[in-house]
Amino acid sequence: MNPILFSLLVTLLFAGARFDEEEAPSDPILSDDVADHVDVLASDLFEGRHAGMKGERRAAGYIVSLLEEYDAIEPGGEEGTWFQSFDVQIPTEEGGRETAAARNVIALLRGSDPDLADEFIVIGSHYDHVGYGRSGNALDLVESIHNGADDNASGSSAVLELAAAFATSPTKPRRSLLFQWYSGEELGLIGSKYYAANPLHSLDDTIFMLNMDMVGRLTGRTLLVGGTGSSPGFADMVESLAPDLNLKLKLDPSGSAPSDNTSFYAKKIPVLFLFTGLHDDYHQATDDPHLVNMDGVADIAKLAYGVVRAVDALEERPEFVLAPGDAEMWRPVPYLGVEFLDSDEGVEVAVVVPGFPASLAGIEEGDLVLSIDGTEVVNAATLRAAVKRLAPEIPPIELVVLKGGKEGDENRRTLTIQAIVR
Repeated sequence: MNPILFSLLVTLLFAGARFDEEEAPSDPILSDDVADHVDVLASDLFEGRHAGMKGERRAAGYIVSLLEEYDAIEPGGEEGTWFQSFDVQIPTEEGGRETAAARNVIALLRGSDPDLADEFIVIGSHYDHVGYGRSGNALDLVESIHNGADDNASGSSAVLELAAAFATSPTKPRRSLLFQWYSGEELGLIGSKYYAANPLHSLDDTIFMLNMDMVGRLTGRTLLVGGTGSSPGFADMVESLAPDLNLKLKLDPSGSAPSDNTSFYAKKIPVLFLFTGLHDDYHQATDDPHLVNMDGVADIAKLAYGVVRAVDALEERPEFVLAPGDAEMWRPVPYLGVEFLDSDEGVEVAVVVPGFPASLAGIEEGDLVLSIDGTEVVNAATLRAAVKRLAPEIPPIELVVLKGGKEGDENRRTLTIQAIVR
């Protein structure tokens, strides 16, 4: 199909679904529910959810206990269970290694269209994390519990909310949905690779995979969407959904990433990957629930809901396209487009990038910065730190400057700047 026609079809089909007030409850995905899930999954009770260890089993039990509340959702694992088991190597307290069983959690919501119900859309996330850090994948001291609130209790909670939203919608999807929570991701995508090599539902009939990994630190309402090059029209599709949720998208065409969408992309299945970026707490014991933007997770889940509805509305399967390249391991930061340096006179504006917030606000090279949001600027380092602390909401800031560094009230200016996220 012509890519332009495909894009137009996706947009029009989704627009029809989006504005049908009877299609779904008005608020099927709530940030309070997200917070409940993140608080539980990232609690010390689960000991960092290391694959193959008791914390992982407890987390899997929590996920299953919620799935069992919905009549429309049934086990999608091995032999009528919720699970798919595989072996991993886990650390022992003595410093050695031993083999243990880890488990993917798989749930099925059957499609409503007899002609399409044998096709599958996978909605996935990994629910494991690095435990006490004994496997060499923590970035701080071992022996502390690494709760992994963003990585990836956030994505796991979003998928739980999506399962609930689709299960309670009066209009069921035409195709069957597979909700999957993978273990062993932190050990090398082991769980999703195992499923892709040993599928419990036909990969030939799996038409799309949506992966949510680290969606808990939405900064400046900016979300990275990977995999937009894996099928024609995907970029236009997600961009058509973002304005209603006040989301700003960074599009990354690469189909692979250091996350579970890679396992499906390698099987020539179109994918999308939702990601809010790396941060200083990544793989450290400080990745805790109070740092998660629960409203942001809920809004990203709503975007995912719209994406699944749009793909399900297609009459034809989305076409797979190779989208090579390295995924952008994005670390979002507030950006003004200016460089500050210490000088004998104070903090000086050394470089202004044309077309970016500082330039648009009227800052010029040679200006001296006196204060930011009413706080006196001591040096360039503290000013940069103050800009960095604008995350995650990125409110406008006020800089008081001396134009050209010249003394006198006539040269004193108060400028309002809206930083962007880069």
